[in-house]
Amino acid sequence: MTHRQKQWLVRILLGGIVGIAVLIPVGGVFNDLVAGGLLAMSIRTPFRLVSYDLERLAGPAALAVQLGLYFLMGAVVGVSTLPFADDGVALARRSLAHFAVTAGALTLMVCLCGWNWGELAPLLVYLALLAGVYLLIWLMRWAVWLAEAAAIRAKLGLPRRKGKRGGP
Repeated sequence: MTHRQKQWLVRILLGGIVGIAVLIPVGGVFNDLVAGGLLAMSIRTPFRLVSYDLERLAGPAALAVQLGLYFLMGAVVGVSTLPFADDGVALARRSLAHFAVTAGALTLMVCLCGWNWGELAPLLVYLALLAGVYLLIWLMRWAVWLAEAAAIRAKLGLPRRKGKRGGP
């Protein structure tokens, strides 16, 4: 196993474990909201699968499926902490692929757990929030990269970059 593969495996495992730890209470809140709203919230429904009549599964099966979904979401987030590529085109392509996988995992979790109440509009809201988070993270990374490049140029004594039309 290469060093890069080990990094991926560690991030997947750690991310999955953190995903389970974080999403158990959050999922319980969402499950309670689906079950009856804010007044029905309690700790009695931490694991409940709604779609496809999966809620009729025995408790251990629902628990296993929902924990698997939580692990998947955590693993996807854990992988996002690794650098995807060194050049711009590969970075953009891999980032878009990661976004698609994350959106797929989120869609699977939201639909199987019934957090969209069986409708499309709530799912679209979840996906829009995910896209907003991705955009915010990329804007923050871009600002940091620009600041780092400016600091490197200043340390090397190079003139400030004026843009593509303004020269070097």
